[in-house]
Amino acid sequence: MTSPRIAPDTAVAGAPGVAPRTPSHHSAMVRRFGLLPRWFARLAFQHVRMDPDDIARLRRLADEGTLVYVMRYRSLVDYFLVNWVLLREGLPLPRFANGISSLWLRPLRDMAAILSRRLTSAHLFGKEIRQSRERDLAGQLVAHGRSVLLFIRSSRGAAVRARATNAPSELRRGSDYLREIVHGVWNKEQPVSLVPLAIFRGSGLRRKGSRLASFVYSVHEAPSDVKKLFTYVWNARELTISVGAEIPLNAFVAQYRGETEERIVRRLTRALQIFLYREERVVWGPTVQSKRQVREMVLGADAVQSAIQTLAGERKVSEE
Repeated sequence: MTSPRIAPDTAVAGAPGVAPRTPSHHSAMVRRFGLLPRWFARLAFQHVRMDPDDIARLRRLADEGTLVYVMRYRSLVDYFLVNWVLLREGLPLPRFANGISSLWLRPLRDMAAILSRRLTSAHLFGKEIRQSRERDLAGQLVAHGRSVLLFIRSSRGAAVRARATNAPSELRRGSDYLREIVHGVWNKEQPVSLVPLAIFRGSGLRRKGSRLASFVYSVHEAPSDVKKLFTYVWNARELTISVGAEIPLNAFVAQYRGETEERIVRRLTRALQIFLYREERVVWGPTVQSKRQVREMVLGADAVQSAIQTLAGERKVSEE
């Protein structure tokens, strides 16, 4: 299993079950931040809390097998925060994350080297082939004992657009990578633990007394990376990473071995999404509707419509 002190940028040549040394994927989390990202992280992330019991549990799971971190929605800012905290706590850093590039977090020299590699190989493969190769990479890394980070869904804005345009593939990207991981460990005894992660912003989250407060604290309702960035700075002392109960992948597969890989992946995806959704609801409570939505819901109710018609008739005024 990867030790937290092994840099994620290169594989360990000669290590048991690990492929020869190869360049890291551009989504691998970094051990050395660039000047600007390092400055920002020290400003915004230095007070991020993670329960000491959770840290000890993750270290134990890492010693016993392979960690696969799972988050609900893809976010560059969340990725940045998790990278900083995992590095700070000496936990295994993911060698791959779907739909993310860590290029912008790296020092200029590393950034130039990765850009050069990507530019020289970009014309060799189309989008579908690159995605297929990335899915294979995720499965191979986990099979060789390397941690990865999976975002179950695209960013929340992309997910909304996908539903509007009937493009369910946008919602299944995380499942595609999970399928390769399940396939890679199907007949192996290597322990793999799926660990859900969720990021929360402290006690003032529900305050909405002003337009500024509404902007700052509504990040969970209509999140974007820009709003998250602003919110994390605003709540720098109230950030927490919640670590869910791990799902032992080997035991899960053994329990449903009579089913197909596809059904097992669907079960896993559903279990992970349910946990992450429930974590959000416990901390945030029900989603706060906008004034327009509340007005439409109230005025559209049958009882209110009936009352309006009655009053309009009694007072001889229009319903409007």
